[in-house]
Amino acid sequence: MQSVKQFLDRHLKGDPYIWTVVLLMAAFSLIVVYSATGTLAQKTSGGNTERFLLSHGQNVVLGLIAMFFVHRMPYQLLKTLSAPLYVLSILLLLYVTLKGSTVNEASRWVTLPGLGQSFQPSDLAKLAVILLLAKRLALNQLKVKESGALSMALVIKAGIVVGLIAFANISTGLILMSSALLLMIIGRVPVMRLAGYTFFFVACIGIAYLFGQRGETALNRLSNAYGTEEVSFQRHHSNVAIASGGVFGKGPGNSEQRNILPHPYSDFIYSLIIEEYGVIGGIAVLAGYLILLYRSTRVVAASTKPLGDWWRRG
Repeated sequence: MQSVKQFLDRHLKGDPYIWTVVLLMAAFSLIVVYSATGTLAQKTSGGNTERFLLSHGQNVVLGLIAMFFVHRMPYQLLKTLSAPLYVLSILLLLYVTLKGSTVNEASRWVTLPGLGQSFQPSDLAKLAVILLLAKRLALNQLKVKESGALSMALVIKAGIVVGLIAFANISTGLILMSSALLLMIIGRVPVMRLAGYTFFFVACIGIAYLFGQRGETALNRLSNAYGTEEVSFQRHHSNVAIASGGVFGKGPGNSEQRNILPHPYSDFIYSLIIEEYGVIGGIAVLAGYLILLYRSTRVVAASTKPLGDWWRRG
C-alpha cells in the first residue's frame, strides 16, 4: 500500500480532490451508461448489452490517459501549442462542415479512419481559442500601459471559430462566445471595447444562424421552451424520469424512461441518474462538479503570476 501511495505522490501531483472527483465520476459514468443502454443495445446490437459499455469504457480510459500526460506536460508548452492548435482547429472545422459525419442533420463529427472513433473538432477549437485569449490577456497584464487592451485581430480569430462552430451547433458557439467574453472581463478589457467585441461575436452567431445548418432547430427549441405551453415529448418523459425517481431512486438498472427517451446515454443521462439514484444521486453529481469548480478557483487564486515567469520572457 505504501508503494502505491508513493507512486501516486510522485506521478499524480496536483490537487488530490480534483483527482478523486474525476476518478469517482469516471467510474460512476460506466455504471450509469451501462444501465441506460441495456435495452437500446438489445435492439441495435443483437443482444450485445456490453457494446455501449465497452465503447464508453474505452473513451474513459483514453481520456484518463490524455489527462495524465497533459497533467505531466510543462504548462509553458501551452504558449507554443496555442497557434498550431488554432490553425488545426480551423482546418478541422472547415473539413467537418464540408465532409464531416452528419448526425441529426448537422455535420459535427470527424470519424478517424480505421479506428471507428469519432470526435467533434469544436472541442479542440474551444481549447485553442481559450489558450490564445489567455495568452494575450496574460501578457497584457505584464505591461501597465497596455493593461486591458486586446487586439481586434485576435478577436476576429476567435469570432471566426465561434461562427464556424455555430454553423452546425449554435448552443456550443454561444458557450464559447460567453467563455471568451468572461476571459476578457477577467483580463480587464475596457467596457467600451468589450461592448464592441460582444457585438462582433453576436454578428458571427447571427451569420451562422442565417446560413448554418441548425438555425431553424435552435429557433424551434427556444419556441418550445418559452413560446408555448405544450410540453415536448422529450421534455415530458425527462420530467417523468425526474419525478419518478423520488429521494433515493428506483435503483441501478430499474429505469423505465430509458426505453422511451432518445439518446438516454448522452442527452438525457442526468434525468436517468435521478430516476435510478433519486435526488440524492442528482445532488451528488452536481456536488462533484461544484467541487471541481471550487478547487479550480483555489488553484487560480494560489497563482501569483498571470502565466508564470517563462511567459514573461516569451
